[in-house]
Amino acid sequence: MANIIQFPVDHSQVDNTPTQKPRAVNKHEVLFALGISSPTLYRLIQKGLFPKPIKIGSKASRWLESDIQEYLDKVSAERNAA
Repeated sequence: MANIIQFPVDHSQVDNTPTQKPRAVNKHEVLFALGISSPTLYRLIQKGLFPKPIKIGSKASRWLESDIQEYLDKVSAERNAA
């Protein structure tokens, strides 16, 4: 049996905030979340209104879930300001 050495932990140095890994979603999830069609999605990207996807392979693209939420927050704020 191996000895396990435990070092004292300085709890003032420990970050207890929950960490969440960025989640990448595919086009179908984006379309569902936004309630739009594929041509509308690419039109928004072309106009610079929605973030471009991240290429993860020669035929695969993903969007960060946080980017989608930021977009929804932005359009919601614009709606509320009008």
